[in-house]
Amino acid sequence: RSIASILKKKYGIPFVITEHSSKLNRPAEQISNLDKRLVKKAYQNCDQLICVSEALHNNILQNFGHDSIVIPNMVDNQNFSYQSQFKGDSPFIFASVGNLKPIKAFDKLIEAFAQVKDNAKLYIIGDGPEKERLKSLINDLRLNDNVELMGQLSRAEINRIYQKSHVFVLPSQSETFGVSYIEAMYAGLPVIANRCGGPESFVNESNGILVPVNNVEALAVAMRRMRQNYSDYNTKQISEECIAQFSPEVIADDIIKVYSGIL
Repeated sequence: RSIASILKKKYGIPFVITEHSSKLNRPAEQISNLDKRLVKKAYQNCDQLICVSEALHNNILQNFGHDSIVIPNMVDNQNFSYQSQFKGDSPFIFASVGNLKPIKAFDKLIEAFAQVKDNAKLYIIGDGPEKERLKSLINDLRLNDNVELMGQLSRAEINRIYQKSHVFVLPSQSETFGVSYIEAMYAGLPVIANRCGGPESFVNESNGILVPVNNVEALAVAMRRMRQNYSDYNTKQISEECIAQFSPEVIADDIIKVYSGIL
């Protein structure tokens, strides 16, 4: 963004910033002074600022006094798809995807799953520095037969896991948007997410459950409730509404309108 700001000043070329940095989706006191200086300069010179979620929009408005328009991220419609099929209810499968880092709170997910483990499985897809600690936690809770750390998989492979899963759950402590949620919704999975910034923009009663951050008990209750009421969710409708809201065609059209308006 700094380079674009310099080019505009020198050559008069307009530019648009699409902001999705998690570093800015937080209270002002948690943003470094360097980022504050760079952001303020770039925002003052840009012709339009786009944010990927309402939460990010609100934080930037509050912290920097700069307004923006919200255009969410798009869903990958090349590797993810909806396939109607009978999945049965035993085992009931929860799927989760993310880097194995503290911010994704997979330890909280495993602890919550331990309370709903009967005839259930949890597939965790991803890799990262928390892997060995999570392995130890799974062993300590005697969940080796129920929880599988599947490592890094391709998007197509993740989609195949979704086809046999019932629910997507990811209790992140912070999300600027949360692409992994809408990818799961595209595949027809209802989702469980934390009220952590991004998911509040698109998770509602018809497609999932929102729970407080870092609350293992609330997460376990949501997982149990989701399992008990799974048949109430219209998986086809979840997929169709996701496509209508986040397909590349819809998002690209919104972005094109912004750029065309400036030009």
